Amino acid sequence: MRLFGRVLEPVERLSEILFGLIMALTVTSAVSVATADDMQIRTMLIAALGCNLAWGIIDAGMYLMARLGERGHNALVGRAVRKAPTREQAHRIIEDELPPVFASIFRPAQLEEIRERISQMPSSRAHPGLTGRDWQGAIGDVSGRRSVRCH
Repeated sequence: MRLFGRVLEPVERLSEILFGLIMALTVTSAVSVATADDMQIRTMLIAALGCNLAWGIIDAGMYLMARLGERGHNALVGRAVRKAPTREQAHRIIEDELPPVFASIFRPAQLEEIRERISQMPSSRAHPGLTGRDWQGAIGDVSGRRSVRCH
């Protein structure tokens, strides 16, 4: 059993590789056209690496912003459930957050259990923030599955 689960899914990793390849080809083609016969291999490689590094930094920032956005949304939903004037309204909020196929299979007693658990959550969990795992996902996990994501 692994101590930590995956930070990125296989599709996310594949898209990172493809974006990197597209970025490198774009830069090398643009440099090639702009400099024609005067282009040196060293200049082309530096341009491609610089572009990929810049994209990696931007992508890492977007990844962290997405995590914050997701946690902020979850905090708002939790707050709305806790402040709902009736149990039925809280149940509707919970159902609205579930995929339709799952929302249709929950019974009122199950929704009430979820509402009660949300109501019992400590207030410290209602304030979104980044975790070490988020930073690990942004800059690379220990096994190198998402290394500095230069693309």
